[in-house]
Amino acid sequence: MEIEEEATVSEPVAAFSTLPRQAAIVTFLSVAGQLVGLLTQVVIAGIFGARAEMDAFLAASTLPQYVVAVLLGALAVVFIPVFIDYDGSGRTGEAWRVASSVVTTTGLLLTALAIAGMLLAEPLIRITTPGLSPESLALAARVARIMWPGIAASGVVVLLIGVYHATGRFAWAALVPVLGAGLNLVLVLVTVRAWGVIGLAWAGVASMAFQAVLLWWGVAGQARIRPALDWRHPGVAQVVVLLWPLAVSSLLTRYTQLVDRYLASSLAEGAIAHLAYAFRLVTLVSLFLSTGIATVIFPRMALNSAVGDAAALRRTLSLGLRVMWLGVAPAIGLGVALSYPMITALIERGAFLATDTAAVSVLWRIYLVSMAAGCLGSVTGRAFYALKQTRTVAVIGVIEALAYVVYTPWLAARFGAAGVAAGYVLYLSLSVGWQLPLLRWRLGRGGGRLFCGSFARTGAAALIGGAAASAAAALVDTAWAQLVVGGCAGVLTYLGIIFIWGGPEVPWTGDVVVRMIRSLWNRDASRPDLLTSSTTAVPRGTR
Repeated sequence: MEIEEEATVSEPVAAFSTLPRQAAIVTFLSVAGQLVGLLTQVVIAGIFGARAEMDAFLAASTLPQYVVAVLLGALAVVFIPVFIDYDGSGRTGEAWRVASSVVTTTGLLLTALAIAGMLLAEPLIRITTPGLSPESLALAARVARIMWPGIAASGVVVLLIGVYHATGRFAWAALVPVLGAGLNLVLVLVTVRAWGVIGLAWAGVASMAFQAVLLWWGVAGQARIRPALDWRHPGVAQVVVLLWPLAVSSLLTRYTQLVDRYLASSLAEGAIAHLAYAFRLVTLVSLFLSTGIATVIFPRMALNSAVGDAAALRRTLSLGLRVMWLGVAPAIGLGVALSYPMITALIERGAFLATDTAAVSVLWRIYLVSMAAGCLGSVTGRAFYALKQTRTVAVIGVIEALAYVVYTPWLAARFGAAGVAAGYVLYLSLSVGWQLPLLRWRLGRGGGRLFCGSFARTGAAALIGGAAASAAAALVDTAWAQLVVGGCAGVLTYLGIIFIWGGPEVPWTGDVVVRMIRSLWNRDASRPDLLTSSTTAVPRGTR
């Protein structure tokens, strides 16, 4: 069975290879967006450090972000399979009617919630972060009134990006967030010196509105999506049926940040900011590693599921996870080994002091462990959405969330901010821990030895690479030198070992990367006959 699985795994390889240009563009723009986001965080850290003003800003952003996560965290990925079902069966007009109604309804709902949030800003802040000082609480309420309207724009952005992905148009959907991040950086530089965190809030809202306008222009120009409220359409009803269990469960499963901010508000001043800096940096790395693969692989998994080909879906999922782990494992190993020089080199300047570096580097190491579960979960979660098993995700997610609110306060009381971070690591790890065996049961047991062997080899190579990075960094003194010397030593060690030990996904990954690079300037490189051999299998139902 293992030999058969390995021999036929070219099928999902073809899925990656036949989309080289899209994957290359998404990956390139994702990297650009994360770099701009990192630069923005460096600027913010230098201006605000980890003072009470930054705690107030983060407290103000907690509830708006929570609302967006609850309502939109799964809406786009629930919507994409429904849209593909209609469009793939020749009912393109119906697919766009569904899209129009879902986008319009979501925009109206979020607008109403934004108005309510503005009116109740101060009492909501008192509930979510009760440990803030009176001065910080008053500032947080002012910031929240600015940030609440941004959730409507966020909803439009998330759904329109889903529309682009469902129609196989990845480039513009990937470029717009980069443009929005660039505008946000410019506005931060212009406004925060005069207005403080108030300017920071205005910059974020303006950036999100800008992205919504650009994305709407891209689809409205085709006269395919327009304001509509066709709630009785069967496709809209199917989206609601798939979504409601996730939305209800998300009230609990997405409240991890609410719990974290609530607990951190009672710790020392700056604890909220320290946790946020470390979490944001890990999130930037996670998005860089996962966005390209998860974005491009999801429509393929949805198609495998739509035609009822469980074996193809299993192979696509397996390859996606193994390729993802090739990047995630060394990022964790090197990140732990070089945490202190990295934080020092990147953000220790201005108001961000050496004591802040020490605190954030400890939290960064803890959060890095969660990156494995987070990145792999971006693939396994989409597999459940492709299978339309949203109720399973919702029910188990509620159980996870109830457990989180029990063990995280205990960890925070015992270990402070480090305990808050550890609670999040445990939460994500338990989530992937049940998803993998359940998917294996649902899709079949083929390829188990190939999968486990690949993960073990890659993990061992990453550990050795991290040790090499730590040893090399100890030979030099300055933070930047440690980062460069240690990073180069760790990466070269890892690559050398992985090319000796690695499984079949290593040459496949290298081949796809080469094709992606070539496709950036050679449009003919996206033709399947140039990318796959004549023996490459084609999933059933794709012809």
